[in-house]
Amino acid sequence: MYLPSPLDVPRPQSGKLLKDGKSVPVVPDDKAELVCLAWKVVHDPQMGLITYFRVMSGVLATGKQLINTTAPAGSPKERPNKMAVMMAQDMVQVPRVTAGNIGAIV
Repeated sequence: MYLPSPLDVPRPQSGKLLKDGKSVPVVPDDKAELVCLAWKVVHDPQMGLITYFRVMSGVLATGKQLINTTAPAGSPKERPNKMAVMMAQDMVQVPRVTAGNIGAIV
C-alpha cells in the first residue's frame, strides 16, 4: 500500500477532542496530540477483524485508550490489544505506531 507522506499533502487543520470538544492542530509530529484515521476494516479467516489505520499525529501505543467517533453513543472508548505493520503478506507485531505510519489493529 502506498500513501504519500503527511508532509507532502495538505493536512487537516484540526481534529476535535471528544472529551472536552476543543480543537487540536493535526501536525505530523510524534510529540503532538494523537489523531489517527481508520480507513479499512477487513475480516481475515485466521486473524478475525483487522482495522487498518494511519497515525496523522502523535503515537498510538498498544493499550492506549482511543475514542471511536463512529461507534454507538454508549461505547466510543476502545483499546488496541495487538498492533502490527504489514510487510507484504506478513504482519509484524509492534508495540507502537508513530506519526505518518500505517498500522493494523488485530
